[in-house]
Amino acid sequence: MECSLEGRKFSDTFLYESFINTYMRLSNIITDLYEQANPSDEEFWRIVSKVDWNLDHNYDRIKYQLMRTVSPAQAEGLRRKFDKFYKKLDNVLSGHVEGVGDDGYNDLLSHIIGSGKKTYDAVINEPDLAQTIIDNNEYVESFAYVFPDRTGYKDIDPDNMKAQAEKYLGMLQPLVGQHSPVESKESAQLILSMIKRLRAAADGNFEKAAKGWDRESYSKWGSLTNMRGDSGGRIHDLNYGPSNFLNDLVNFAKH
Repeated sequence: MECSLEGRKFSDTFLYESFINTYMRLSNIITDLYEQANPSDEEFWRIVSKVDWNLDHNYDRIKYQLMRTVSPAQAEGLRRKFDKFYKKLDNVLSGHVEGVGDDGYNDLLSHIIGSGKKTYDAVINEPDLAQTIIDNNEYVESFAYVFPDRTGYKDIDPDNMKAQAEKYLGMLQPLVGQHSPVESKESAQLILSMIKRLRAAADGNFEKAAKGWDRESYSKWGSLTNMRGDSGGRIHDLNYGPSNFLNDLVNFAKH
């Protein structure tokens, strides 16, 4: 089969240009992914300002806000950037402040970072400000908790939430009914209420499952799991699993 030189030249040029275009697209994609996973200092502080730690010091609110707005890779990048600023602050404040234990010291440094770049830079330049924050008890636990890990993202995946609900249903349903080992009426009512919520979640009706769940509900379930005698210890074996699951539903719906 004959092929003209002119046609060959056109074909080679076309292939070369296609290769270059593909290379540039891939290069841009890789650059975007790298920048997402490795935010700049400016991007970190922009996000810290946006989540507004000092609004309510609610790390759950911020964690779920981040899970809605950044990818797992971005969240990991933000955490690495946080660790970088934490280490720098620790180098400045270590041995310089007093009246605070190890946990409190960690909370202090995290709080300073959460308060934003202006506060952070001020403490870096004038470390005595940190002692004033301690003396006035103006720091709280803990901005370090706001960064979700990949498990957190998995926990709020709808299919995974349905699967979790099904798992807890399988553990709870044998505890009620004609041959129930549950001894007290109150325990049985709590379990039945939990089963209704879990059934709603297993069907994907997360709003119905979470409706009315609050701190009092959580406390009642916690008291129930501590009753080793009731249900032959099987409720105790469940521990806080179902109640923590509902807490996650409520927090995600709320934030």
